[in-house]
Amino acid sequence: MPADCLVIESDELKTDESNITGESDHVKKAALDSGMKGNPFLLADSMVELGKGKAVVCAVGKMT
Repeated sequence: MPADCLVIESDELKTDESNITGESDHVKKAALDSGMKGNPFLLADSMVELGKGKAVVCAVGKMT
């Protein structure tokens, strides 16, 4: 992922943030207003491992 984003739609979306946080487990992502459990933020340099979704870019480059 080349930017920080806010998830607006997700379908079983999970990311690998291990290179940022050191956490080895995949992180479940969910839209902020979906009522589903999950973090709504996609971090720059993370990788989508499972599922699909749509997101709005919040920051790029040095602003991430």
